[in-house]
Amino acid sequence: MHERSRKIDQSKIPPLLAAASLVFDFLCIHPFRAANGRVSRLLTLLTLYHLGHNVGRYISLERIIEQNKESYYEVLQTSSVGWQDGSHDIMPWFHYFLSTIHTAYREFEERVVQ
Repeated sequence: MHERSRKIDQSKIPPLLAAASLVFDFLCIHPFRAANGRVSRLLTLLTLYHLGHNVGRYISLERIIEQNKESYYEVLQTSSVGWQDGSHDIMPWFHYFLSTIHTAYREFEERVVQ
């Protein structure tokens, strides 16, 4: 089997997409028997904090994901098809991940404005 070799210039990847990719790869690896979702959300918060996005301190990303659990699992399933050989389509996951962050910022803005 011929393995594709790709070099990624990390300086050209937008940080939020890099964060989304990290979390997605973690979920696809599925390293634990249980609690992979919870650990992935902690990984998300840690990564976002590292990038200077502190919205997770004020708005629960866990709650937002829980409210959209069906979409979460559908998108994860759709995007992970072919992940093992690199033929997957990560765009649905990017959209979901960024939409979740956007929702959190919108909720935060609503709280601050009130």
